[in-house]
Amino acid sequence: MTSTCTATHGFATLTPTIAGAPVTVPTAPNSVSGLPGGARVVINEQSAVLDAGFGTTVNAAHLVVPSLLRAPRRTW
Repeated sequence: MTSTCTATHGFATLTPTIAGAPVTVPTAPNSVSGLPGGARVVINEQSAVLDAGFGTTVNAAHLVVPSLLRAPRRTW
């Protein structure tokens, strides 16, 4: 993966594969693809910078995996 950022402009190039097969990467911001086990990957994740007058945080790829720990079941 390569990335470049100058001021508020930038780009990233991804060439991901899953099990050796190439995966098409969407270009739209905040594109979500589901994965086995309830996981998901967010491509080109963009969000406003908190507590700033302007700015954007950009993540090329954000892998979200559900927790394996669960809250204990309550019985009343």
